Amino acid sequence: MIHRVVFSVVLLTVFWSRNERLHTTHALIPVDGNEAVSIVVSEQIAMLDVGRDLRDRGVLTLPLAEFEWIARTHGWNQARTGYYEIPPDTPISSWLRDLGLGLQQQVTLTIPQGTTPDRLFQLLATSLQVDSLSLSNAFNSLVDGLPQSERMTLFARILPVNHTVFWTANEADVWQRLLEPAEALERRHEERITSGNIHPAVKNMSFFEVLTLASITEWEALYDEEKTTISGLYLNRIQRGMRLQADPTVNYAIGERRALLYEDYRIEHPYNTYLFRGLPPSPITNPSLSSIESIYQAEQHDYLYMVATPERTHEFNSTYEDHLADVEVWQKWRAEQRRLKRERERSL
Repeated sequence: MIHRVVFSVVLLTVFWSRNERLHTTHALIPVDGNEAVSIVVSEQIAMLDVGRDLRDRGVLTLPLAEFEWIARTHGWNQARTGYYEIPPDTPISSWLRDLGLGLQQQVTLTIPQGTTPDRLFQLLATSLQVDSLSLSNAFNSLVDGLPQSERMTLFARILPVNHTVFWTANEADVWQRLLEPAEALERRHEERITSGNIHPAVKNMSFFEVLTLASITEWEALYDEEKTTISGLYLNRIQRGMRLQADPTVNYAIGERRALLYEDYRIEHPYNTYLFRGLPPSPITNPSLSSIESIYQAEQHDYLYMVATPERTHEFNSTYEDHLADVEVWQKWRAEQRRLKRERERSL
């Protein structure tokens, strides 16, 4: 009788131990302070190969043989293609099931504002762990045979918000997902320009024109609180038939974001708004939602001129004479700073 009791206790202990190992073991530890362990399966592979990768990364807490036993016992011998994020307290039975069934998580793509196509291709390639060239080719196929301005128009519609996609989505589906928020904004455009107290110049603008002007404001304004003032200034110039004379369009024309030289303003380029009236042929970057909103909510004032301060804010003026006075103040300030810098360098 005693032997039977002992045998039963041992049997129950073994059963409980194995059940614990099979179902409640966490098995993963995050590294570098991450909250979850990411697993990328680029093609269907043996679950044992996943275990080896986790072991090599230093995040698997179990011996590889025990991991293999648990996976085999649960019947998950293969991991399906996908991107998986495993919180550190997830039981091994749960995340093995996810990998075996292909129950992957979506990847969050954070799009920076005011970026360039090449930089965006590289960022997306890193996030999705794919080749940036394939993303670039898929993007270019959407505007195949169209001029550069059409390419930039499409690019500017990729709004800098968080987008979620499945890692296994093809490149064409990724671009379509990234363009959806702008499509929603465009559907609201007619409603926005016909309702509320908006700047008179906005009432006759297309969504394309709003996007184009917003891209200039995006490049010009460092601080969101200045955007409605700057947008209002540009709209005043449009309404009066003046050239925009927007430095960002010259930066785009020369292909660099730097302090402009006198000769830069004379470059013969369709995007140079110092030479050509009206808006440039397309947006010059992808504007943020705040920059787009600043067109619809542009301040109604009489400013026509602005000059940047050393803090990257702006001084605004209604007359050219006042503008020149402010320009002179800041030119003298910059000259004095250069003089002080030379003195410091000589004293070293």
